[in-house]
Amino acid sequence: MSDFKKYILKARIMMIIEIVLIAFTFVIFIVLENIVGGMYLILYIASIFLWVIVFILTVNLYYKAKKIKTD
Repeated sequence: MSDFKKYILKARIMMIIEIVLIAFTFVIFIVLENIVGGMYLILYIASIFLWVIVFILTVNLYYKAKKIKTD
């Protein structure tokens, strides 16, 4: 498998992880809406933080794959 295909596969997997993290955040919001706010807030912030990290890594992988394909 070429490097381009490996990077595209990794980017697709990371996009799926991003979608799962967003869904996880909404489920937490629905389930913990009326429970102790502190616990909900910590989980919500952690989910958003992870989503941002995975989004940045996915964009970097995409540009790396694009650079390999043009070379």
